[in-house]
Amino acid sequence: MWLMTTKNRPKAAEQTLQACWDTGMRQPGIVYVDGPDHKQYDNIKLPDNWEMVKWVDVGGIGNLAGSKQYVFENYPDERVYGWVSDDNIPITPEWSYIIEDRADPWFLVHCRDMWLSENDDTRKPLEETRNLGGGICWGGDLVRCVGWWAPPGIIQGSIDWTWTSMVGDTPLGVYLHDVIVRHDNWRTGKREKDDNDNVKKPHVLKDIAYISVFRQSKEFATIKERVYRGHLNWKAKTTQ
Repeated sequence: MWLMTTKNRPKAAEQTLQACWDTGMRQPGIVYVDGPDHKQYDNIKLPDNWEMVKWVDVGGIGNLAGSKQYVFENYPDERVYGWVSDDNIPITPEWSYIIEDRADPWFLVHCRDMWLSENDDTRKPLEETRNLGGGICWGGDLVRCVGWWAPPGIIQGSIDWTWTSMVGDTPLGVYLHDVIVRHDNWRTGKREKDDNDNVKKPHVLKDIAYISVFRQSKEFATIKERVYRGHLNWKAKTTQ
């Protein structure tokens, strides 16, 4: 199952979906529309096997963490959980199948984003999965072992940081430099900066502070140990 979370960017979202289709993506997915101005999405074109979910219609939480929570709660048995932002442009043909097959069932896989990936200093954290590039896919067993796709208690900030703190510098984090899902964020000059890009919002700063503490908690250490042992058990079964 794939997810695109989007807010106030209907044209960009439609461009991302078209690029997904043009590069051969045929897996099902959900466009989760955040924010009160959801009607601007009413006329965007979706792939036949994608559906649109507006947070106001499902009684969900209108934010990035809430979109991932919605998908995981409603689709708990998926082979993988993939995510693209509404400013991602897939380039590599069949990219979604490549990263799905690599993520299943225990890995977090991400791709070359043509931004951080193009600089030696910022590429190294990608290669070690201490940061995430474009087109991200989680193995279903990995997410189920953790118990959530986005950590409870936050709205938007530090979801990636939580996951990289868990699998970075381990075999569970996989960077595919040969698979390109371009990230057209405002820093690249490919689009204008908008309100979604404001990392100084109070809720984002609160999320960062919360995750800073959570990463050092006994609960987080327990989850990491559970993931470590779960992966070892899977590896032992597959190598028998």
